[in-house]
Amino acid sequence: ETVRGPVRLFFKEGQLSRIEGRESAIRLRKALRTAKIPKRELAFVGVGTNRQARLSGKAIEDERALGAIHLAIGQQPIRLDSPFLQPYLLISLSRATLSIDNHVVVEKGNICV
Repeated sequence: ETVRGPVRLFFKEGQLSRIEGRESAIRLRKALRTAKIPKRELAFVGVGTNRQARLSGKAIEDERALGAIHLAIGQQPIRLDSPFLQPYLLISLSRATLSIDNHVVVEKGNICV
């Protein structure tokens, strides 16, 4: 799911606790319901570092674009090779700000670390 428009995601103790925003928040909540995500854990988060990659709407390329933030919400698997992987929703965010424990890591798509 590519989120277009302003949206704020809040996590507490590894769980998605709140989604704020207008249409983007509504779409994201609907996508989570539609995908039947049983747990709303932050399964993983990544920041793109490839200056050559561009946002195209294809997750495999979007997650590489410089400053793009991608995250998965669902149940984190114990082992990646497990046949019992739970579903998760992959979200790509562009020009986003990522703060971890009140430290800005990415600000409006610019890596700060």
